[in-house]
Order: sequence, then C-alpha cells, then structure tokens
Amino acid sequence: MKITRILAGLLFSVSAVAQTPVLTLNQVGSGFTRVTTLANAGDDRLFVCEKGGIIKFFRPYVGPASTTFMDINSKVINPTGDSDERGLLGLTFDPNFATNRRFYVNYINNSGNTVVARYTASETDPNAGVVASEEIILTVTQPYSNHNGGCILFGPDGYLYIGMGDGGSGGDPQNYSQNRQSLLGKMLRIDVSGTGTGYTIPESNPFTIANDPNNTTLDEIWALGVRNPWRWSFDSESGDMWIADVGQNLYEEINFQPATSTGGENYGWRCYEGANNYNTSGCQAQSNYAFPIYNFAHSTGACSVTGGYVYRGNLYEDIYARYFFTDYCDGVIRSTFDDGQGGWTTESHGAFTSFQYTAFGEDGYGEVYIARQSGIIARLTIAASDPRAPISVDGPIGICEGGSATLRTGLNPDLTYVWYKDNTVIAGANQATFEATEPGVYKVITTSANGSKESVELTINILPAPATPSATISQANICEDQAFAIALNGTPAGGTFEGTGVEDSNFNPFNLGAGTYPVSYFVTGANGCESAPFGFNVVINPLPTVSLSGLDAEYCLDSPLATPVVSPAGGTLNGPGASGTTFNPALAGAGQHVVSYTYADGNGCANTASFTVNVDACLSAENIAGSNYSISPNPFKETFQITFNDAAVKNITVFNAIGQAIITEANFSGSKYTASLETQPAGIYFLVVEQNGKTGSTKLIKQ
Repeated sequence: MKITRILAGLLFSVSAVAQTPVLTLNQVGSGFTRVTTLANAGDDRLFVCEKGGIIKFFRPYVGPASTTFMDINSKVINPTGDSDERGLLGLTFDPNFATNRRFYVNYINNSGNTVVARYTASETDPNAGVVASEEIILTVTQPYSNHNGGCILFGPDGYLYIGMGDGGSGGDPQNYSQNRQSLLGKMLRIDVSGTGTGYTIPESNPFTIANDPNNTTLDEIWALGVRNPWRWSFDSESGDMWIADVGQNLYEEINFQPATSTGGENYGWRCYEGANNYNTSGCQAQSNYAFPIYNFAHSTGACSVTGGYVYRGNLYEDIYARYFFTDYCDGVIRSTFDDGQGGWTTESHGAFTSFQYTAFGEDGYGEVYIARQSGIIARLTIAASDPRAPISVDGPIGICEGGSATLRTGLNPDLTYVWYKDNTVIAGANQATFEATEPGVYKVITTSANGSKESVELTINILPAPATPSATISQANICEDQAFAIALNGTPAGGTFEGTGVEDSNFNPFNLGAGTYPVSYFVTGANGCESAPFGFNVVINPLPTVSLSGLDAEYCLDSPLATPVVSPAGGTLNGPGASGTTFNPALAGAGQHVVSYTYADGNGCANTASFTVNVDACLSAENIAGSNYSISPNPFKETFQITFNDAAVKNITVFNAIGQAIITEANFSGSKYTASLETQPAGIYFLVVEQNGKTGSTKLIKQ
C-alpha cells in the first residue's frame, strides 16, 4: 500500500502499488537459543546474541558452523522463558574495533536492571571476547521486568545510542516516557570514546546546559516518548534513524528520524499509541509530537513490531534503499521506502509460515538477515532480482599524470566481476575494485546466482597537473646554533612543504647540525592532481672556530697590559679590563673575570672563546700601607683621610671594583690627603699608593 502522511501522521491515503518484489528467506544458520540481536564487526562474521548471555558468531558466506565469542551468563539475569523480555539484549562494535578491539553489550543484570558495558576482544585472538575486561558504562534501574528496550548502536557521528523502554508494566503507569528527569522511554546519546569507564555528554546533545539552561531534561536524552524501541537501526548509507516502537494494545509504529535531525523529538508515548490517542491527560498540543510514518493495527494479527534495516547490499537491486521490518506475531515482512513525492510507500511481502522473528541484522556487505526466537537465521533474498552494479571513483573522475584512479563497485563474496575498458575485457580485472592507469571508457558487469548487471559507463580522462610552483625561505643565512624556525613561502600559497627540518610551513634548524637540507614544495589542484615538486636546498652554516690564548691565570692590579692571542683576527675582545686588543688588570679590578673573544664570519655566524683570569691586589712584603700611611675612617660614608708618616712624593690612585680610576693624584708631597667619593655609589674601592719605588694597596669600603 502507498502511505502518505497528511496530518502529522494521523490520516493516511491508500492506493495500490504493483510489482512488489517477491521476498524469500534463505536459511544460513540454526541451532541458536532465543536470539535477541544480530551484529557485525565490519568483517565477514555475523554475531548472534542469545538471551541467556552467550554471544556466538558464524560466517554466512562460508557455512553455518558457529563459535562462541563470549559467555557472560553469570552476569545476566536468567530468563524464565521465551516471553521473558530480560537477558542479553544488545551488542554493537566500536567503529574502530579493528584497532581498539572494543565492543559494547546491553543486558539485564541479576538485580533486574539495565547495564551497558564495554568489553574488549582478546589481543591474541580476535574471535574471543574477554569477560574480565568489562567496564560498566551505564546502569539504569528497571521498575518492572518488561519493556527494557535493549538495542544499542553507534551512529554515523561516532556516538553510542541506546534505546530505553518505558520501564514496563502496561500503559506506562509512572509516565516515565514523558518524564524528562528519567532515562526510561528515551533514546539516549553518549560519548564513550574516552579511555576510562563511564561516558561524557556530546556538546551537541539537544538538552545540554547550553541548550537547556534550566536543566529540565537529562543531558543524555536524544529523543523521548518511546514505549519499547526493541529493535531500531541506522541507515548505513544516509545515516537516517529508523525506530520500530512496540505498541500497547492496538497499534505498532515505525518512526523515522532523518540524519539532519539535531535531536529532541518527542515520539508521543503515552499520549499516543502510534498515531492514535492513548492517554492524553496532561499532554501538549499535537504539534509538539513527532508521529510515525507508518503504523499498523493488532487487528491484522500483529502484536509486537520487530524493527529491521535499510537494505544497502549489492545482491538485489530491486530492494535497494527499502527499510525492512516485521511483527513477532503475524510473521509479515514489510518494507518502507521513499515515494519520491515527500511521502512513504509501505509494501507487504507476505506472511511467512514461520514467525516469532525477534531481530534483524546486516552483515559487513549490507545484506539483511532475520532471526527467529527458535534459533534459525535467514538472509533476505529476491529470487528474480539482478545484482547492483554501481560504479564510482575515489576522488575526481580522472587520472593524474603518472597516477591512477581507483574504480569500485558493490562488494559481496557471492558476486563476480568483469571490468571493461572501451568495451574490451580487461584481463585479470575480476575484483570489486580496479586501478585504472590509462584514460578510457570503463564499465563493470557484476554477476550473481540470479543474473548480471552492467554498470553505467564511466569516462576517465587524464587530468592536468598544476604548474610547477616556486618557493623560498625567508632567511638567507642560517647558523647551526639558531634555535627558532624560519618561515617557508610558496607560490601559489596553500601547498605542502616536505623535507628534513620542515614543520608545516616552517623550517626548524634546531639540533639538525651544519649541512645541506633539500626541501620540496608542491601544490594540489582543484582536480586533486599534484604539481611537480619545486626543490631547493636549505644550507645550515657551521660556526667559525675561534681561539683565545696568551693570558695568564693570575694578575696583580699593577701588572702591565697583556695582549691576548686570538684567531681568526678581526673579532672583538670583551669583558672587564678588555680595551681594544689588550687586557688591563688595573682596569679590570681585583677579582675573578671572564675575558672573551667573539668572531663573526661572512655568513653572520658567530662563535666565542673565553678565558678566566684572577686579578689580586698583590699585598706583599713591600707593602707600605701599615708603616707609611694610615686611613681614617674605613669604612667611610663620603670622605676619608690618608695620613702619611713622611714627606716623600707619592702617587695616589683610587679604583672602583671594576678597575676604573676615579681619583688620580700625582706627585703629592703633603702629610694629609682628603679623598671624596661623595658622588660614587656604596661598595668596595681600592687605594693604590706609589712611593720610593714601592706600591701599597688597601681595600676601602664606602657605606
């Protein structure tokens, strides 16, 4: 029948649609016990959850033999029978399972509450889950034994979605589904990408503090108003969400949430059952609810909808993009698809003699499976349908000079492939992908047990590469001791630099050492083709070899000037006492000093050699300070007086601590000399007196 939504899902018009595909079920597995979930890990395995807590898998394209993946029976409440809704209810694999080995389960624990837990597969055996690796992510108290939901899946956004039932009993007596402070009766969305236990809330959730400042709704909630979303799924191609919500007494419903949704939908329970009033006491206006795109009545023999998947496989073109679902009681398999006019068409594929279907699943190739509670698993098949033969190319439709283009079509182990170029079979090209290295007109024919399908033709041309760019470095001379990066400039901008020392669009010489370093620059055109690289060399210059010698380790204040030996010539002598090309001990002053010589070569690279000298006052036996003169006061504040014991001629000099002469009095013949350091800072000074060929030195302290 054709379904067109008229008034928020309340009224429907019906018209006949011909040529409904004839669906058959091809049994691929059996012997399982009370199946609840089918899942895939992105490979050729199909995983089966048994209600009692055992996860098994088999390879449907190889054979029906199954292997136990993990047994958590001791953690799971023991279901009392087929009608008991508790047990192991959900399984999904991390999008990065191949590398992080993580998978997630939803089960009812021995206390009767929902547990969402993370496990990891064995590091040495990918076919074994490690029971001891359990990390509990979320626990939700269940007030009753039914309506537990249980389906968990990762969305295309990488977040974990959890379907929670309303808590059970009948009619949602506590109105949990509309209670925004309860996780029951909701679709939850959490981030489990962290390394620890627990979870975080995605910032884009509809009821975070940013979007719900009054905190009226729990942050984990993505959508609300569901009764028991037993099985729901994402369209693996479009990202749309399909929620099959089990009804109360009269109606079953299918809800559709497009991938563009930002969440926050209220699907109406308990105000509405399907598109029909149930208990509207205290409910909002009808426009505040999202109504199902399809509902069907129990009067047809239905009792409990089992949601399925949108078919995205490649074996059957006739059912591509249809969403399949069924009912536990009537065994009718139905499919819904976009009618292209803003509505939906739902068709019945007939009732199957076997029913009690509890789960759908899809394998890593997009084929859809259905499971009976009795343990039989079948693949949905269409006897008269040709396979699909899509053809696409990774990236631009063309081949870059010297490159290739990867052509691909739909993959399935039951398909065979023949690729053509210019209507000629390409020898050996019999895989789902083909690497084209020449221009031409390509197509592929896929063949299944039902027939063959020829793809449309795809013309592959040689794509022009951008012109060779140019590039420079913003600093001409680089020395090996440079510790900061230098900008690289490419024309046109936006290209890529490569080479040792390249960091994004900079060259960092730190710790590379002197030498020549090739750098290349290339750009990528709008067609995806790369230019020929522009290459140039970055030279890191060595530091010059510098030496300093010819100095003594010890000097007196009155020692003669020293001339250091330096190499290469032309540099600069630095340090206390250094003047031009000489070292003056008196100018340096008493103390330990470092004399250095710095030389810069023609590249601007400089190096320094150093030598440590010690200058002393050299008070010797010839010192006449004690017998020929006295100083008072010492320490002093501004002035001090020198009293001489004889009238011989003297030369008087006062040096500061760095060897600078600040008082010079030559040929003084008096008996008393008053020296003023009023303008000098406090510190240590030296008095040097020359008399009768002898020199005396005394340390002075200005306070």
